[in-house]
Amino acid sequence: MTGQRRRNRRNIRGTAEKMAPLSLPLGLLIAAHLLSAGTVEITPALYPLIGFLPHFVFALGLFLSYWFNNSRVFFSALAASLGYLALAASPQGWFGTRFSKDVIYFAVCLLLPVSLLVFSRVGEKGVFTSRGRVRFVFIAVQAFLALWAAGGGPRWLAGLFKADILPLSPPSPIPGIAIAAFLVSFLAFAGRLMLTGSPAEGWFAGALVSLALALHRGGELSPGVFFSAAGVMLTSAVIQDSYRKAYLDELTGLPGRRALREEMAKLDGRYTIAMLDIDYFKKFNDTFGHDVGDEVLKFVASLIGGVSGGGKAFRYGGEEFTILFPGRRLNQVVPHLEELREAIARRPFTIRGKDRPKNKPDRIRPGSGSSTKVQITVSIGAAERTGRLNTAEEVIRAADEALYRAKENGRNRVSV
Repeated sequence: MTGQRRRNRRNIRGTAEKMAPLSLPLGLLIAAHLLSAGTVEITPALYPLIGFLPHFVFALGLFLSYWFNNSRVFFSALAASLGYLALAASPQGWFGTRFSKDVIYFAVCLLLPVSLLVFSRVGEKGVFTSRGRVRFVFIAVQAFLALWAAGGGPRWLAGLFKADILPLSPPSPIPGIAIAAFLVSFLAFAGRLMLTGSPAEGWFAGALVSLALALHRGGELSPGVFFSAAGVMLTSAVIQDSYRKAYLDELTGLPGRRALREEMAKLDGRYTIAMLDIDYFKKFNDTFGHDVGDEVLKFVASLIGGVSGGGKAFRYGGEEFTILFPGRRLNQVVPHLEELREAIARRPFTIRGKDRPKNKPDRIRPGSGSSTKVQITVSIGAAERTGRLNTAEEVIRAADEALYRAKENGRNRVSV
C-alpha cells in the first residue's frame, strides 16, 4: 500500500509539473482581464496606443521567431497579426469594393484557431523554404476566402463562417462553428502539453484563449489588450523553446551540461553531488543496437528526473548523469540515492522484438510480437562539500572517484 501511495503521489506530481506551464499564461490572462475591464484605470488618451500595441508585439514576435528559426510561432504570429489588422482596419473601399465587416469578423473567428492549430502541429521547416512558402500560400488562401465572402462572394461561404453548429445558442458573438474550432484547438494544445510537458504548448493554449476573449468581448479596449497578450505569449513560446534547445538534452529531456555548469556556479554553503552511470551500457549497445540504447537512456532519465530528497538531475554526457542536492549533507542524500538505485533495478526494461507491430492490433495472435525483458542497473558515487573539497569542481571529481569505486566493487551500488 505504501508503494501504491508513493506511485500515486509521483503521478500527481508529474501531472502537476506538466500542467505548470499553464500558470504563466493564466497570470497574463488575468492581468489582461483586469486591464480591459477597467479595474486598472487607464487615461482615454492611451487608448490609441493600446490599439497600436498588438502591431508592435506581433512584429517583435515575428522578428524573434525568424531569428531563432521557429517557424511554428512565426506563422502563428503572422496569422494573428493579420487577423487583428483585418478587424482594426476599416473595410470600406478596399480594392474599390465594399466589404462586410461582420463577415470579416466571422471569418477571423473561425480561421484564427484553425491557423494556430495547423501551424503548431507542423514541424520546424523554416520560414522562407519550399515548405515555408506552402504556409504563406495557406495564409493567402484564407485571406482571399475571407475577402471574397465579405465582398459579395457566394452566400454559402459567408454562411460557413457564421454557421451555428452548437446545440445551444452560445452567449457570445463568436459563431458556433468558431467556438467549436477554439475548443478543439485548446484540447489539442492541452493534450499535447500533458504528453510532452513542453512549455510552448502552454503558451500556445494561452494565446488561443486570449484571442478568443479578444473576439468575444470586443469594445474599444479589449481587442488591443487581448491581442497584445496573445502576441506576448507567442513571443514567450519562442524564448522558452530557445531555452529548451540551449539547456535541455534533446534525447532525455533532462537539463544538459550547460545548465549543470550554471547550477554548479550557484552552489554555496552545504551541498552534495552524485554521479550516476548505467552499468554495462557499452555492452548493451553492442548487443541490442544504439536505437535500443537511446530508449534505455530515456527510461533511466525518466526515473532519475523523479529523484527525491530535493535533487536536481542533469545529463552529464553519454550514459552518465549528475544529481545536485543543494543544502544537503551526504548522510541525508544516501537514502534517496539508494531508493533511486533500487527503483531502477526493480523496473524491468522491455526490448521489443523485430516482429512486434508498432501499433497495438485489434486481435493479438499467439506467438506474435515477441519481446525481451532485461534488468538495468546503475552505479552511483556521491560526495559533499567539505573543507578539503571546497569547490563544486572538486566535489564532482570526488563523486566521480566514488562512482568508479562503486563499479570496482561490483556495480549496482552507491559509494561515498
